[in-house]
Amino acid sequence: MRQWFLGTEAELRALLVQAKPKPLVVGADGQPVNCKPEWVGDSVTVAAMPLLRALGLPLTPLPPVVHTHSGRAFIRELEPYCRPWGFFYRDTPQGPRVYCKRVVAA
Repeated sequence: MRQWFLGTEAELRALLVQAKPKPLVVGADGQPVNCKPEWVGDSVTVAAMPLLRALGLPLTPLPPVVHTHSGRAFIRELEPYCRPWGFFYRDTPQGPRVYCKRVVAA
C-alpha cells in the first residue's frame, strides 16, 4: 500500500511536528509542573526557572546549560544540575510524560 503526500517536504515536516503530542512534566507530587515543555527535535526543552523552583532547587546561579536569552534548557542537559532529582521519560496513553523523581544514591 502506498501513501502519498501532496505538498512540499517543509509542509510534511510541519505536519509531522504538529502531530507530535506536547510533553508534560510531572512533579514528585504527581501534579504537572508549569515549565512550558516543548519538543526540539527528539528532545524536550523546559523553562528552567519554573522547574528548578518546583523541585526546591536554588535559582542562582543558573546552570550554564540554560540559554540566557530564553531561559530554556534541554531537560537531559539540565539533569546533572538538578541532583538529587532525576527525569524519566515515558510514553503514556495520554501522551508523553517526563517524571521528576528523587534519585537514591546506591
